[in-house]
Amino acid sequence: MYATPEEYTTTTKANFETSLALANAVFASVECLTALHLNTARTLFEDGLAGSKAFLGAKTLHDVAVLRIGMAQPVFEKTVCYSGSTYEIAFQSSEEVYKLITSQLSDMSTHAISSLQNAIKSTTANWEATSALFKAVVATGKPAHGRSTSKTTNKAVDLPDTVEAVATKAVVAPKARKAA
Repeated sequence: MYATPEEYTTTTKANFETSLALANAVFASVECLTALHLNTARTLFEDGLAGSKAFLGAKTLHDVAVLRIGMAQPVFEKTVCYSGSTYEIAFQSSEEVYKLITSQLSDMSTHAISSLQNAIKSTTANWEATSALFKAVVATGKPAHGRSTSKTTNKAVDLPDTVEAVATKAVVAPKARKAA
């Protein structure tokens, strides 16, 4: 009727493994983005130094204009490449996270359905015992209108015996039905 410790352990382990997989996916994405940023910064710095040296060597305004036009195209190409790489990393990481979350939700849904089915099976199998036990508890707890205190106390003291009898009957009755 209730989840067993093994079910909790299995569920907890699956959740933990999914969390680790998500963390690894995020760290891998951060690592890729960091490498991309560092490489881009290094390339831009080196290109800036080369451009500065080239500007220092320019003799005329025409040379400066040609250098500026010549430097603009590679910067534009590197910007497009950088943007494409960033989007590619983001897309790959979001795809991996989506797969992990979808898998986890599917497992949770399957487990929830299984738990509900087990609860329904165990409830219908033990309904008679549960009902009898509930009636015994309610009967003992009713106010003692017209009864003496000793009769109510005696009924409360007999409750564990009543519960045991009902539980024994509930356990024996389903076995007898299955055998028949």
